[in-house]
Amino acid sequence: MADAVTPRDPRATRRVAFNMKGAIVSILLIPGLMALFLLAYAAPSIIHLIEGPSDEPSLLCRSADPSPVAELSDAQLVLQACAAGTSFTITRGETIAVDLTGSGGVDETSTFHQLSLSNSSILATVVSPRTIYSSSRGGTQGRFFDGMRSGQTAISALLNSCLNGGCYDTNRRRATVNVR
Repeated sequence: MADAVTPRDPRATRRVAFNMKGAIVSILLIPGLMALFLLAYAAPSIIHLIEGPSDEPSLLCRSADPSPVAELSDAQLVLQACAAGTSFTITRGETIAVDLTGSGGVDETSTFHQLSLSNSSILATVVSPRTIYSSSRGGTQGRFFDGMRSGQTAISALLNSCLNGGCYDTNRRRATVNVR
């Protein structure tokens, strides 16, 4: 007796294939959604790694600089955040003060750090970097430089912003000083 071959129902085959597609889609959907969520969460870090700190001076000067803190009043020139991207001229022996105020809020803070000179033989540090506290402004980075010899140098600092648990150097502040 020959084995009886029963024909397959084409609708049953389609149902099995459809159920397998649904299972594959549901298996891939959860990891895909997780990957999308992680990418959205990590986007600021990824963008920061690619672009680095911005050199755009207008990003640091959204409102007028406050009056310099009293401890910096002995300087002939006080550089603040709105001085970014500009050039200044002093004569030898004059003093420059740097007054960079960070900001703070409920979920965001920003502070300046890595204050440096491109040519330390032009300006000499008179008072090392320190944080000056003022009741109206919180902490501000204060530093004094004296013009030692003729030439040009850039004073730069990085703005570190912290938001939603991540901190990034977001802006580079740079001003050019000519000493005559």
